[in-house]
Amino acid sequence: MKYSTEIPKAEIDENGFAKNRGWIKTYLSRNEPPHEYFGATMELLYKGVSVG
Repeated sequence: MKYSTEIPKAEIDENGFAKNRGWIKTYLSRNEPPHEYFGATMELLYKGVSVG
């Protein structure tokens, strides 16, 4: 069995939905002032799903 380090990336359409199943990097910030960045994470998206 051969292993791969390739991570399938999600492609996002013009409406913000995933065209295919894959991973996407999301950035985390506060939702109220002062909208500070505090990290990033990888999220698995399925076809037809958006990040909201």
